[in-house]
Amino acid sequence: MASGKQQQPRDRSSAASGWRRERADPLRLVLAAAAMLAVLGAEHYGRTARGVDYYQFWVVGQVLSEGGTSDFYADAGARIGSEYRERAERGPASQRQLSVARPGGKALYTSATPLLYSLVGLISAGNYDADLERFQLLGLACTAGSLLLLGRLFGYSLAAALALLVLVAQWFLPLYTEMRLANVNRLQLAMLALFLWNQRSPPSTRRDLLGGFLLGFAVLFKPNVLFAAGLLGLWWLRNRELRTLRDQLAGMGLAVAVALAATSLSFGSPRCWIDWLGAASTTHGYRIATGSGNVGLSMLLLEWTGLRAEVPLTLLLVAISAAFLWRARSRRGGCLRREASVLAAGCLIYLLAARMVWIHYSVLALPAFLVALRPATGGRSFAWRQVLALAAFLPIGRIAAWQAALGGHLQLVALIYCASALTLYALMLAELAAADPPEAAAAS
Repeated sequence: MASGKQQQPRDRSSAASGWRRERADPLRLVLAAAAMLAVLGAEHYGRTARGVDYYQFWVVGQVLSEGGTSDFYADAGARIGSEYRERAERGPASQRQLSVARPGGKALYTSATPLLYSLVGLISAGNYDADLERFQLLGLACTAGSLLLLGRLFGYSLAAALALLVLVAQWFLPLYTEMRLANVNRLQLAMLALFLWNQRSPPSTRRDLLGGFLLGFAVLFKPNVLFAAGLLGLWWLRNRELRTLRDQLAGMGLAVAVALAATSLSFGSPRCWIDWLGAASTTHGYRIATGSGNVGLSMLLLEWTGLRAEVPLTLLLVAISAAFLWRARSRRGGCLRREASVLAAGCLIYLLAARMVWIHYSVLALPAFLVALRPATGGRSFAWRQVLALAAFLPIGRIAAWQAALGGHLQLVALIYCASALTLYALMLAELAAADPPEAAAAS
């Protein structure tokens, strides 16, 4: 197979091109109104949240904007937490800020990447409440935009995409947990959605440089999407799309250069990345039990068997994914559905194998749900995959109901979550084993 860039068929759906024609349909107008109300309800919830996680990012961003220490990975946890608690108590801080400032001056958890801290500092103005509300609006826009964008890519009608937005904004508990904590998974979802949107175009150097930049930037922002990037690289290598792989890697290199430049301006030196790696390695053994809300499979196995399964489980899932990639039925690249399945499988590897998995991380499982639930392309096996996707969606989407129903049996809650995530992971592998969609097959 030639390694050059070819004008390969992309499985774009005619439903996407029909969105303009659907806008005047009364059902679509009703669903659009319902989606707006659901989003406004989520926005109201976000405005009332304390933003416990965001406070950690915000404080470090404030330190950097004030020209503070660049070595806070070593000392800020012990010093800055106390300093900003005292500032909040002395100054005109809101009750919300006082409630999230570390009680008793306890240390901050400075474990995020320098890029994440730099960006949060860049978009912050110094008023915690106002900054948090802007961040929540940004996160909500990223979520809604990503769902509509992915819906269009995967062939959903406008009505179906709006109904999905209503479902997620009104019913998907991980999103509300994410808003309550004000974490960054919604921003990561938008980065991945933009990457897939970019991939819809015919192969070209421009497309792949931009795609590599988006993917690399997402990894540097928060490396829990590293497996997604790695599996995509293996997918392009398997299909002998060597120029695509080369240009995507070049785009990632550009992202590294931009991240180094931006963080060097914030921290005063690129050494912050070495400090971050050192801090990450020292906290590697830190573990939180399922009784405290950790739903990760590796922790569940640790509690049941006493064995630390994080590394073996990661290697096993990566090996299984690589085997399915290599044996996928299509020998052609350029199928957006397959690339989306590979990306989603990579996100699920982290959700299954990481030593700590909080429920709000499941926002990154939304691409997998959208791939599995996309409009039917025919065949009873595809209908069964949709049923299984719904069966996986329900426990993850309403995990609080399981927690309430099962009382203190949080290991059982974690088991239900892991079974649902494994089902979704298996569905992504099944997408790779499935035949090409009819339109792609005809084009070949």
